[in-house]
Amino acid sequence: MEWQWTFVIWTTFVCLVIGLLVLRNKKGQGRRPPGPPGWPIIGNIFDLGADAHQSLAKLSKKYGPIMWLRLGAKNTLVVSSAEVAMEMFKKHDLAFSDRAISECLKADGYHQASMAVAPYGTFWRMMRRMYTVELFTNNRIKATEDFRTRSMDKMIEWMWKEAKEKGSLELARFVEIMNFNAIGNAIFSKDIVNPQLNNRTEFFTSTAQALELLTKPNVADYFPWLRWLDPQGMKKKMKQLIRRIIGLTSALVKERILDRQNGKRNEKKDFLDVMLDFQGNQLDGESANLSERYISIGIQELLQAATDTSTSTIEWAMTELLRNPKVMRKVEAELDQVVGPKKVEEGDLRNLPYLQAVVKETLRLHPALPLLVPRSVREDTEFMGYSIPKNTQIFVNVWAIARDPASWDDPLTFKPERFLSSDVDYKGQHYQFLPFGSGRRMCVGLPLAQNMLHRTISSLIHSFEWSLEDGITPDKINVEERMGLSLRKADPLKVVLKLRSVQENVAKMQ
Repeated sequence: MEWQWTFVIWTTFVCLVIGLLVLRNKKGQGRRPPGPPGWPIIGNIFDLGADAHQSLAKLSKKYGPIMWLRLGAKNTLVVSSAEVAMEMFKKHDLAFSDRAISECLKADGYHQASMAVAPYGTFWRMMRRMYTVELFTNNRIKATEDFRTRSMDKMIEWMWKEAKEKGSLELARFVEIMNFNAIGNAIFSKDIVNPQLNNRTEFFTSTAQALELLTKPNVADYFPWLRWLDPQGMKKKMKQLIRRIIGLTSALVKERILDRQNGKRNEKKDFLDVMLDFQGNQLDGESANLSERYISIGIQELLQAATDTSTSTIEWAMTELLRNPKVMRKVEAELDQVVGPKKVEEGDLRNLPYLQAVVKETLRLHPALPLLVPRSVREDTEFMGYSIPKNTQIFVNVWAIARDPASWDDPLTFKPERFLSSDVDYKGQHYQFLPFGSGRRMCVGLPLAQNMLHRTISSLIHSFEWSLEDGITPDKINVEERMGLSLRKADPLKVVLKLRSVQENVAKMQ
């Protein structure tokens, strides 16, 4: 009987607190954007559905391109048109430059040392300068070309071996490992995983577990007063995973530091060397150099971002090419003419305009991060006639914007030709096409990402003739989506490969 009275008292107390918060919010709020009515307490959580970007795109058709939701107790602004995106990034980028950080990413203080989700401030500016001025420059990327070439060659070799032995293969598995090894080589000057080994490295496995945890709904993200309880135990689990992952990268960092102390240095600087040598300007509280923890977390993010998003885009590109055989033939013909019988080299990429258009069209229809990484409002802001309070999270639905008939002709059709006579690009200045974001928080790894996308897709097409498993025709390919860290194909693409007779094709053209 006593526990029943305790339950009643606590329930009454919680309801009173919630009621007072609701009344306070209603009293203090200014004019809000339109949006769907929500349920008491939970707000619009159920409006998101399994595929939030699709659900929000449908809602925006009713409520408009600037939309207001409450996800539990979390104020949320949704941007769904090029016009609103331009207003946001051009005029309010600084006010909207914080990150909406999930509770899992706060585990073990991860967010404080993360370039991806760190609050806007001194540390974030220092890290961004290191990436843009030191790591992702044209010269630095060029210097690591040999690493990518070796990883690409191994992927082609492994794929052909599996194709001969098993008849078909799951493309994403090989592309994922190639991406992982390519960036791993750029960082550490060595491979990390082998696709022919069933037991992946502990780093790879732990990272996959952390990503799975991140994609699960966490009630503490929607109701701040539950954070200290961690009701689903997700933050505790994430803390263990983060310590395990960072422990693994930290061991490699310590190994390099010891080598350098003993006078052993790489002939060519890799990314880890650059991070260890980086010096802050010591202004506004900047540290003189990066701590071992900052470097270890930075490495983890480089590995994960370069692997997951690039793999997703490459799988979607090959899916669309198999669904559109005429487009595939055009890419093959361009490669035969420009590259000839040799392997694709990075110097060839600038001379492949149709391939570049294919990559753009893939990114338009299948952006890896359909809502980008959510931002957060730093201060109360007037935005397009509406009052947006501090700490509101912001979703920019680049998936919906890139399919908007107001910005694109025939938006649902895969048509690379639309980019051949257009200067529209993905570098953050054309607001109808923002797969990498825009403004201060734009993807810092864009120079490396575009290199890897073009190099990998061109190498795959130039090396093999592509077909589908028996019984599957191009129009029957499943293009349903699955949201993880990035937007993946729900049903992994399986393909049948033959080596291309490039020399014969080149001879016919002469």
